[in-house]
Amino acid sequence: MTIKFLKELVENNARVILHEFGAFLVKDDGSGKFNPDNVSFSPFLRYNDGMLEDSLAKQLSITKDEASKKIKEFVESVKEQLLNENFYPIEGIGSIYRDKRG
Repeated sequence: MTIKFLKELVENNARVILHEFGAFLVKDDGSGKFNPDNVSFSPFLRYNDGMLEDSLAKQLSITKDEASKKIKEFVESVKEQLLNENFYPIEGIGSIYRDKRG
């Protein structure tokens, strides 16, 4: 899974959940255009709704299990960078930052 793929999903969906990590939520401002200022991240929505796996499996022509493995590897790399550097940039969207609560 790549940042580019994640960005495309966030641009075209109101919610993208990275299971066991959190969700990108996009507020609809009525303009019909994507605005990165309308994107927030919630660490509380962590369940697997299957959308990310389905989209990645379709894009890469792989099984859902293989897609799930790639997503898990991506999430682990994000978590590692957050632990080491306290932020993770996502080009075209913004950055995820660790705060005092983690």
